Amino acid sequence: MYVEMDYYTSKFKGEPVESAGFSVLCQRAGEIVEELTLYRLTEEGLPMMPETTQKLVKNAVCAQIEYLDANGGAEMDGKWNVRSNTWQVFLFGNFFRNWIHGTVHIFAEGGKNLVADWSDLSRRELLMRPIPKRLLIHTATLYQRVNVDKWGKGELNGGQELSNIRIEPSKQIIRDKNNAEVQLAATLFYDCRNSRPSDVSFEVDQVVDFNGQKHQIKTVETLYDNLKLHHYEIGMVRYGKD
Repeated sequence: MYVEMDYYTSKFKGEPVESAGFSVLCQRAGEIVEELTLYRLTEEGLPMMPETTQKLVKNAVCAQIEYLDANGGAEMDGKWNVRSNTWQVFLFGNFFRNWIHGTVHIFAEGGKNLVADWSDLSRRELLMRPIPKRLLIHTATLYQRVNVDKWGKGELNGGQELSNIRIEPSKQIIRDKNNAEVQLAATLFYDCRNSRPSDVSFEVDQVVDFNGQKHQIKTVETLYDNLKLHHYEIGMVRYGKD
């Protein structure tokens, strides 16, 4: 097996899994990981890889174990393609977008990509696991802008608390609703399963207060798996700036 129960619980710190079923989940998770690497990855070859690559592989297997267990166990693979799309769980920078969209080229071995592009591999149904709660560490307050005058100034109304979200700094250049170039200051990630409240509605020009710093929403991007809305990526600028 690629990982032992002790690694899953103490190093990966995954959601609890019954020890009696761990070996079956681990075996199936390993098979899925091997399939995703087009069988460039094998248990026999793992010890010959750099330690950092070994850790990434183990964490990917653990993430798949966690996903399988949360969605019916190893036997659910007969109904769905249950690749959890969690290869980038332990990379940051463009972490979330890479994780969700499956740019699975992180296992570089000898100058070659160990994993091919996700789009070449997922021709069957795809279920994506939620963004893990352990990564959704932030809270913020969402405000509506009201009584906005012709100069764009207005008042903040209400105040809805957002929890289990993540806000990351950003320098991305985007085009706003007026087709003007704008540099974002931050991106807010809201997971449709784990973030709260579950009925929040995001709109351009709303204001988010995070750690005392207000940001204005400029873009609202909805990202789907093959079944339903998976998460939102909210592009924001400092409030009061274009």
